[in-house]
Amino acid sequence: MRRRHLGVTLGTVLALAGCSLSGGAAVPPRGPAGTAPSSSAGAVATVTVPRSAAVAAVQKLYERRIAGLERGDVAAWLQGLRGATLIKQQRAVFDRMRALEVADLMVAGVTQLPGNGTAAATERQQLQVGFSYRLTGLDTAPRRFVLDLMVEDAPGTAAGLVVTASRPADRPQPWDLPDLQVRRSAAMLVALSGTAAEAD
Repeated sequence: MRRRHLGVTLGTVLALAGCSLSGGAAVPPRGPAGTAPSSSAGAVATVTVPRSAAVAAVQKLYERRIAGLERGDVAAWLQGLRGATLIKQQRAVFDRMRALEVADLMVAGVTQLPGNGTAAATERQQLQVGFSYRLTGLDTAPRRFVLDLMVEDAPGTAAGLVVTASRPADRPQPWDLPDLQVRRSAAMLVALSGTAAEAD
C-alpha cells in the first residue's frame, strides 16, 4: 500500500490518518453508548485515586505537559507517562508538534468514562480528554480532538496517577503521520509521510 501524502495550502483543512497523542497499550474499547465492555482483559493492580479526583489530576497533568511543549522541554512533556512504547511515541509526537508549530494547545475538558470499580475508587480508570489547538500560519479558528486515556494510581508522583494508554476518540491529527516531514513557505504548509527528498 502506498504511503499517504498530503500537501496543504494556507486555509485548507488537514484531514490525516494516524493516532492522536497516542501510544502504549490499547485502551479497552467501549460498548454501545460509551459503556464499558462486558468482559475483563484480566486482573489489574488496584488503584486508590478517587474517581472524582482523577478528572482534576488529569487536567493538571496535561496542562503541565502542554506547558513543557510550549517551552521546548521534552522532559516535562513526557512526565506522567508510564510504559516504554508510550514514552517513545510521545517523544516522536513532541518533535512533530514542534515542527508543525502547534499553537494554543489547551485542555477543553476531562470526562470520567464508565468502568469497573466503586464510586470511591476503581481499578484502572478510563477518562476522555478534549483539546483545542491551531497550526501557526494556517488556522484562524481552533481545531479540536479528543483522547481516550487509561490511568493508574501512582503514589508519590505529582499527579498521583500516570497515563498508561491513549488513543483517539475521534479523528486523528497531523502529528500522527509516521515519518512526518514538514516544510513551510510564506504561503504553504506541507506535511507528508515520507522521505525528506519527497517533502523537498
